[in-house]
Amino acid sequence: MQAIKEARAAYDALTANEKRAVTLYKELQNYEKGVKNVQAAIDAIDNLQYASNLVSAYDKATKALDKLTTEQRQMVPNMDKLRSVGPAIDIYKMIASLKPSNANYAGTVQAAYSAYNRLSSAEKQYVTNFATLQEAKNNVDSVQAVISKIAGISTTTSRNYAQQVAEALAMYNSLPSAVRKLVT
Repeated sequence: MQAIKEARAAYDALTANEKRAVTLYKELQNYEKGVKNVQAAIDAIDNLQYASNLVSAYDKATKALDKLTTEQRQMVPNMDKLRSVGPAIDIYKMIASLKPSNANYAGTVQAAYSAYNRLSSAEKQYVTNFATLQEAKNNVDSVQAVISKIAGISTTTSRNYAQQVAEALAMYNSLPSAVRKLVT
């Protein structure tokens, strides 16, 4: 990339008559365009760690790379950084797709949590929606607690029955409304 900058500076230093004699000017322009695209890819990858929307930033970086030739891709020194974000993107998307209305919500939450725990600490920094996963896991744990409480209600002892039902109902009512339907 430095050689292209030097070639541009040398060309710009020429007189008008000397510039007309240059036969490879179009090639210089093509190289400059390529360098611009390479720099755009490098910048897009570097900006991943500061992105508020990681998926969008990742898509932008991969689109910038798509514009490069194989030769130009070799000029991108931070490709490893992009590759390291890939697993985090998968977890990020998994978390973003969590919906209590899904039939296998609890299983999906557990799968996302397990996958997150397998990430390295460097990869975990890219999962900026972890708080959403933590909230979902807490909700699933609370639902499980309500289900266990209901299953433990004894119908044989009538004096504790009313109290047990009241406790189970209070636990159920404390759940966020979106996850109440998971109590089956």
